[in-house]
Amino acid sequence: MKRRLLKRLCCAAAAFTAAAAGMRPAAAAEGRLYNQFDPYWDTVIMHSITGTESSMYTSACGVFSFCNAIYGLNSTEIDAIEFAEWAAGTGGYRPGNGGTYATILYPKLEAAWGERAHFKMLGYYDGGIRSTRLMNHLKSGGVAVIHVYNHFMAVTGYDEENDLYHVIESACSTARGLEGDSWVTAEKLSEGRTKSDWYALLQNTKAPEYSGVVTDHLHSASELSEFLLVSDIKGDFALGINDADGNRLETCYSRRAALSCEQPLQTALTEPGFYSCYASSYNSFGFIDSEPVTFQVYNTPPELSELTAAEGAMQAGEPVVFQVRGGTAESFVLEVRDAKNNRVYRCYQSGELGAWFGDTAAAEWLPEAPGEYKAHVVMYNDFGYKYSDSISLHVDGDVPVTLADDPDSAADAQTVLVPYGGAYGALPEHSRIGARFDGWFTEPENGEQISAQTVVDSSEAHSLYAHWTPYPAGDLNADMQADMRDAVLMSRLITEDAVLSADDTMLFCADTDGDGIIGISDLTALLHALSG
Repeated sequence: MKRRLLKRLCCAAAAFTAAAAGMRPAAAAEGRLYNQFDPYWDTVIMHSITGTESSMYTSACGVFSFCNAIYGLNSTEIDAIEFAEWAAGTGGYRPGNGGTYATILYPKLEAAWGERAHFKMLGYYDGGIRSTRLMNHLKSGGVAVIHVYNHFMAVTGYDEENDLYHVIESACSTARGLEGDSWVTAEKLSEGRTKSDWYALLQNTKAPEYSGVVTDHLHSASELSEFLLVSDIKGDFALGINDADGNRLETCYSRRAALSCEQPLQTALTEPGFYSCYASSYNSFGFIDSEPVTFQVYNTPPELSELTAAEGAMQAGEPVVFQVRGGTAESFVLEVRDAKNNRVYRCYQSGELGAWFGDTAAAEWLPEAPGEYKAHVVMYNDFGYKYSDSISLHVDGDVPVTLADDPDSAADAQTVLVPYGGAYGALPEHSRIGARFDGWFTEPENGEQISAQTVVDSSEAHSLYAHWTPYPAGDLNADMQADMRDAVLMSRLITEDAVLSADDTMLFCADTDGDGIIGISDLTALLHALSG
């Protein structure tokens, strides 16, 4: 498993990296402070000085290149408008009338800005990017402002191994073809509109004020341990590594001041255990140590794999939050399966989970349907894996239930929602001419009768079926038997007694011979049946 420096960590593990990043200054040699083509600069016009309407958007590369160079040198941020006003006052900057006059401006820079911006001028010279003086200056951690065709740029680093120059371009254009900040070849800076013909050398005079080290909580004994050393100023670094008792085991050095305020470093730590480390940032003006950082080297499979879910009712359509905890784990896979063992959710995350650090990670699952589920997590590292115990999850939610009045006719079906895990509650009562409604059942025939108190134990959509019992012929009072009381009612019905109020079921049962007419023949048939 290939590990990257500064992985994207999860939850508490991420807090370590985020906190460290929050304390770090900007990587000055790797970022642009001012972009001349930001629309804001089109509003900054120095009419009182130049008498023109030219803005810093159109003619301020000399101002911005110097500010960017100082930022790349020691992270000092110079207010570009304040500097431009000062430069215009010296006669070295004329927006709209030629821009920056370097030979007027640069001799006055150190006296006015050197102490404030922590630099000194080593001089300015005619020459190209391959000048030995310029290259040696960059190698020692200095920066330069260079002039190319009708333009100024900052050079804030030199990668001797790959022969690349770090250029901060304040005004990107298709003609020059450079990005805002990038590593550029000497060939690019020696031809066309990016051919360097003049340069000024700026040297830092500020001691480092910040030093830090960023590293993973966990280091695999099978790979090189990786560290990122950071400072507010380009310079050299030392990394000290101690054992758990504070004894010095190793001191490593990174002397690559020409590159950046951030420098990666690797070293081999093969013995498992707990360690601490700190970085020292130093230059010729001073040094500063970082706060110690603790980490662990492991050579065994994950020691812990634990999964818990947030307490409280879980509801379909609402997120379920899991907390994942691992020991010496660098990634995990979390799975949720339904009651039929179908996988309904899978989450993979990489990041350090060390029980010793109390690290946890969060994962979120959105259940689409109610039901019973099981979840587990598997922790991984370079030496193996470990399964957690499964946890059971009960998810509430509404279940659609089809009420089939007539199993042979889908048109009669009605759908209601009932709560999974709760009671069905009162279901509609249906009626049918000539039959008694006996309730709702789980099957068209036989099956279990469903009452208002019956618990909904199925999370899937299902059907309930109406059961009916026909009334006997002649059962006018719907008491499930034909007797003399029904004969009396029929006699009154035949004589059209106004006191009698007949409904459809009564009329249906009174028509004993089924001819559609209620008469003496129906009463005779009922009396005959009763006497027999």
